[in-house]
Amino acid sequence: MEKKIDSGYKGIDIAADGEDYYILTAGGSVYKNSNKIESGYKGVAIAAGGGNYYVLTDGGSVYKNGNKIDSGYVDYDISSEGNDYYILTEGGSVYKNSSKIESGYVGLKIAD
Repeated sequence: MEKKIDSGYKGIDIAADGEDYYILTAGGSVYKNSNKIESGYKGVAIAAGGGNYYVLTDGGSVYKNGNKIDSGYVDYDISSEGNDYYILTEGGSVYKNSSKIESGYVGLKIAD
């Protein structure tokens, strides 16, 4: 049986990076290892990697460690690897760091 490490969230997404985990709550807060580090997002997804965390908002903006770095997506999901982030849009396109790299997918999630 797995050991419970945390509880009490109304979360909508979770991401992990090494020993750290990040939770994006329905209320728009971001928690890192049980500690609230940010709030105010209308987020739909969170990703983590390379010591960074990325939030994709309902309005299609991307935030890295609390700073807005990109916008204009019809959002679906976000993933990251190191300093790179990947967006899967509602229309089935995949973007890497603002650049469209593929299209034609009918999917709801992109792998972390």
